[in-house]
Amino acid sequence: MSPIAAYLIITASLLVTGGVASSLRRVGGRWADAVSIFGGAFLLASVFVNLLPHLFVGGFLSPGGWKMGAFVLVGYLVQMALEQLTQGVEHHTDASPADVALPSLLVGLALHGFLEGLPLVDTDGDVHQALLYGIVLHNVPVVLVVVALMMQAGYAPLLRWAWLLLLAVVSPLGSLADGYLLSPSPLVQSAVMGVVVGVLLHVSMDIVQRGKGLGFGWRFALTVAAFGLAYLVPGCPEIYGR
Repeated sequence: MSPIAAYLIITASLLVTGGVASSLRRVGGRWADAVSIFGGAFLLASVFVNLLPHLFVGGFLSPGGWKMGAFVLVGYLVQMALEQLTQGVEHHTDASPADVALPSLLVGLALHGFLEGLPLVDTDGDVHQALLYGIVLHNVPVVLVVVALMMQAGYAPLLRWAWLLLLAVVSPLGSLADGYLLSPSPLVQSAVMGVVVGVLLHVSMDIVQRGKGLGFGWRFALTVAAFGLAYLVPGCPEIYGR
């Protein structure tokens, strides 16, 4: 898959979801909870199966002697800080504008999207498909909630679409920033991947553990299905040889 195709998939999926959300009378229900849990579980599995191994392709220590796993902890802390802006309401289909300041929520989501897009494309041009599909699945319920919040808050359609467009392009912009502005050295790229892994671990575990609206049986089944699907996503040749 080419990087351009990956960017188009992310952008189109968010904009289409935003259009669907704008036409709904009500956002929420069991189906929205199911999509959220499935997406969170897919992200969690993708981290361990396809993303985390990239930190250790060259060994547990980088050429500079850094313990690469420490960058995962940095990413975890970064997401903790970002949730001071979002308050985590983007994962709750019953959220209301009173739960958080919408501008802060939207800025926090934009920063999160930019970060998770940074390692989307390897220095050799390979797309991390696990991260790509994880971004798409994770953002479907987020966009549903955010559009509903903007409509409840009285945001004009033009303003809603402006924010949606921004959220749809921040991950591709993050990928382009990594490719053109950051060093391609293994140390820098492993550090970037580590930070993003930490961010995604925080988000995915929060979604899976705090998922509500569905009984344990459904949540367990969705989690197992998401784990299986994440395992089937093609891995990068540097790790799995295909």
